[in-house]
Amino acid sequence: MTALKGTVLLFGVGNRLRGDDGVGPAVVEALKARGLLWLQAVDCGVSPENWLAVAAAAKPREVIVVDAALMGLPPGTVRRLSVADLDDSPSLGRLPTVWLLSSCVEAKKTVIAIEPERCHLSLALSETVAGAVEIVVQAMTTGTWDKIPLLAHQVKRSPR
Repeated sequence: MTALKGTVLLFGVGNRLRGDDGVGPAVVEALKARGLLWLQAVDCGVSPENWLAVAAAAKPREVIVVDAALMGLPPGTVRRLSVADLDDSPSLGRLPTVWLLSSCVEAKKTVIAIEPERCHLSLALSETVAGAVEIVVQAMTTGTWDKIPLLAHQVKRSPR
């Protein structure tokens, strides 16, 4: 289990108006309801780069970015990616947030990616991806996000 000392900063990234693309903000909403004192969860919407100053000021021990990503896996699959998985491509479709974080935050950086089912105009997550939100929330609540399986291959561009 991951030690829960110090602050963990979670960036939920995504567009709530595009169905499963809103998975990052959905995770943030669910985590805020849990009231975890060691976790600062931020809904970054589609502009995570606007929150880099928050990350720098928080001086977290770990930054976690949660977003939808096309990984070629079944919808709702949750995978953990290391920064090394992102070295060759800004794979989450936004500005390469994790790379930008590297310039202003000296903390461990992790990406939790969820395979979307549908990313069209909709305010609702698919049932499959809503189940993945619960998996991530449970892992965060219990401090076991480091047990989420690592992605075995590089990610493609996200559905944006």
